[in-house]
Parts: sequence; C-alpha cells; structure tokens
Amino acid sequence: MWRYAKHNRCLVLCTGFFEPHYPDLMTRENYESWYIKPLEKKFFAMGAIYSTWKGMNTFAVVTQDASPLVGAIHNDGKRRPLILKGDAALSWMIPGLNENEVMDLTYF
Repeated sequence: MWRYAKHNRCLVLCTGFFEPHYPDLMTRENYESWYIKPLEKKFFAMGAIYSTWKGMNTFAVVTQDASPLVGAIHNDGKRRPLILKGDAALSWMIPGLNENEVMDLTYF
C-alpha cells in the first residue's frame, strides 16, 4: 500500500457503506448486506488511494481492522473502511507525509 499511499491519497465522500454478513461462515451461502451509516451526520470521508491502470483512473478504499461492532457484522475478514474524522480527513490529503504519519491517521 505504501507505494500509492505515499503520493496518491484521496478521499471518498459517502453517506454509508455495505458490509457482508455470513450467517453460516462454513458454507458462505445466503450472505446478507448490511448498510452502515452515521447516526448524526449526512456523510463522512473514507481514506483511499488512486492510480492509473491500463489507461483508466482507479481507486481503492483503504481498510483497517474492524471495530467490535463492525467485526460482528463483517464476520469474514473482520475489516472496515478507513473512516477519517475531522482533521484526519484534511491531514490525509497533505502531500509529503511519511509512512509513520500516514499510519497515525489510520488508528481511531
């Protein structure tokens, strides 16, 4: 990730995101999609990285370990999008941050 996170960071503004939940992890059949959104805000920012691949502009949302609540929902992989709050969203966009500074933004 660091190759792109060093210079190619961006924000994805959204009103919520979907997480898969598998009632039966053994078969992984009949999964449910759970929509997760903030209770008090209309939108929020997720940290992402971007690049150009085969002439197309692409991006990927950065993920991190799930909180206990999201981990209970996303029970296969236990991860969630990197949600950046307030000043962390602005800091995510500062060019020239070193790897430690970027990683400090990812732990909430």
